[in-house]
Amino acid sequence: LLNATVNKIKLFETEEEKIFQSGKFFNVLNITGIYSREVYMCKLLAEILNPKGSHAQHNIYVHLFCEKFLQDIPIDFNKVAIKLEVLTKELDENRQQRRIDIVIDDGCYYIPIEVKINAYEQENQCRDYLEQVNEVYRKRNLTCPLILFFLTKDGHSPESVDNDGNGKVINISWKDICEWLQVCIERSYELKSPKNVINTLEQYKFAIEEFLETSGEKLMNNIESLLV
Repeated sequence: LLNATVNKIKLFETEEEKIFQSGKFFNVLNITGIYSREVYMCKLLAEILNPKGSHAQHNIYVHLFCEKFLQDIPIDFNKVAIKLEVLTKELDENRQQRRIDIVIDDGCYYIPIEVKINAYEQENQCRDYLEQVNEVYRKRNLTCPLILFFLTKDGHSPESVDNDGNGKVINISWKDICEWLQVCIERSYELKSPKNVINTLEQYKFAIEEFLETSGEKLMNNIESLLV
């Protein structure tokens, strides 16, 4: 058993060396430390989702995102817009304005994405966001379902919202985002998208995998594989 484990360790080290020699670790997000900074990772996520983003791939990536996470919601991809740091309206005189990280808005559906890496939910944060969504629909004279994405490392639920209550929270993990990015990368290769666009998607995915690894998820998987 000991010899088998040692051989597996050697094999793992060899695979890690191959990855290093491939240049995959030469990643601007990791080198600069941006990969663990919520604000910058959120901005890049919004840019990828944005149909008018600098990737010039139009609504391909937001369409794939909605296919994965919003299958039952008929988003109008010809009108969809991605908004960053959207200020909430004061819902009463005792509450301050908040900034919603990302909003998917097609003029009908208004869906916030709250992004977390190492931070925790602020007090009543997601509840306030859903009340803001309700206010938007009231002004638009719409009766759309209240939906909010809560993006965290492990896909846990926010404390301030009960899914049996006044809105639906879709809990997603950064691992889920990696799976979506992989589909985006594959589609980009199929469409022969510009190399720098594909490289950026790959670097973003790798950066996410890196901060998941530092949180212990990937490390535990590696240890488990050695003991099998």
